[in-house]
Amino acid sequence: MQIWLLALAWSLLNGTKSVPRRLVWVVNRRVVVDQVSKEADDLLNGRLQQCEDVRDALQRASSRGVPLAVSTLRGQRADTGDWARDPTTPAIVIGTVDMIGSRLLFRGYRSGSYHRPIHAGLLGVDALIVNDEAHLSPAFAWLLEQLDTLKPAECARGKQFRIILLSATPTQSRLKAFMHSPYQDALSSERFRRVFDAPKALTLHEVESRLFESKLWELATASEVPRTLVFIESPEKALGFAMRLDKDGREVKLMTGTMRGWERDQLASNATFAKFLTAEPPGKPVWLVATSAAEVGVNLTCERLVTSLVEADRLLQRFGRLNRFGTGEGEAHVLHGVPKRTQDAPTLQYLRSLNGDISCRKVWENPPPETACSERPRCARLEPRLIDVWAQTTYKDKDVPPVGPWLHGKEDAEPETELAWRADVHLLIEWRVNADLTGEVLKQHPIIPQERLREPTKRVREKLETLATKLAEDRAANTWLIQVNSDLTFQRIRLTDLPDDRALSD
Repeated sequence: MQIWLLALAWSLLNGTKSVPRRLVWVVNRRVVVDQVSKEADDLLNGRLQQCEDVRDALQRASSRGVPLAVSTLRGQRADTGDWARDPTTPAIVIGTVDMIGSRLLFRGYRSGSYHRPIHAGLLGVDALIVNDEAHLSPAFAWLLEQLDTLKPAECARGKQFRIILLSATPTQSRLKAFMHSPYQDALSSERFRRVFDAPKALTLHEVESRLFESKLWELATASEVPRTLVFIESPEKALGFAMRLDKDGREVKLMTGTMRGWERDQLASNATFAKFLTAEPPGKPVWLVATSAAEVGVNLTCERLVTSLVEADRLLQRFGRLNRFGTGEGEAHVLHGVPKRTQDAPTLQYLRSLNGDISCRKVWENPPPETACSERPRCARLEPRLIDVWAQTTYKDKDVPPVGPWLHGKEDAEPETELAWRADVHLLIEWRVNADLTGEVLKQHPIIPQERLREPTKRVREKLETLATKLAEDRAANTWLIQVNSDLTFQRIRLTDLPDDRALSD
């Protein structure tokens, strides 16, 4: 961010117009989006105010005299819209693959038909798209490359559309790679050398499936170390494990990708979670139980890490949370059964080849083979005719192909649905408020990010069906919901008449 801002100011002062005036930061983890948003806020309210030359150059470029607009398409800044008010104002736009990708394709989630073409234009012209942790979203990275070949800014004189893929693990791309050796950094920076050579020991444990949970507990509590990070794939099982630790009198915090915005916001100020963010270990042992939400981006550190076997590229990201600041020693424990999946055998073979050493230097010198890494999803081919269809503002989302396959691939994880609990739902239903007026009500009393819970559509359906069964016995119970579609159209539905998963997704 800082490099882009300095380059933009230099470009504006010299009249070269070679640097896009919007930086669009995309990362497929909502927790990381929040962290990047904080970095952008600090830049806007801190360093930028101290650099008068940079601030003045940016202010002169904006017709509103605003040096920099910062907007997050998730989180506390989700509804500001500062980035879209004036095309001349330099802006940092931060969001997930869904929120940014859908806007690039003229089908912005949570955007009305009026704003969709505006958002597509602003993101496709005079913009630098940075896909952070690109290995998490290979289909979106491929989409960006296809958009780049279409040259969306070619007709706008002096404007740019540029893309950068960032990743600490190998990605498949035709883009030119930025080659740099960490050995030079290790020679010039003691701090970097300490992290690069930080000792991290790996132990593999073959466990029968019926004994998995007991072994996980044994390893997580075997001895007292300052900080223990436990990765569990299922949010429900992660919650159960955290509750068991808490019941056992241990200080523990839970972190999952399906938390409401409110819980994620509380993490930043949580005393237990804060102990995983500093180089100095706490005096009393603490535990963090997490799903893959803690796998990347979040600047966590621990002295002990326990995880099940997943793909090698994901494991390397998890190992990055171990002894992250190079201030001591770290131990990692990987539980596995008899290899069943295609990637399991190559991943185990690769881990064994490291001989118990998973330091950054060792991993850099011994990267995992492609057969041990996550499979790339089947990517949808982008055709100009599809963009023409999506760009038609008269077409509702139900009348055109959903953009999901282009954002996540044809074999991506399940679609997701957001839930929000509101006390005013029964009023809107009882007063027979129509769809247009419902939209006006929600504009005046918006659903704030802290209220939202995002989960896989299948799980949402199961939970709503369970709730419908419980409420069926109470005839007075309110069984109505208001469905807000991705194009901001509204409809009333009953718990007992849920639509199919496609209608519930996104």
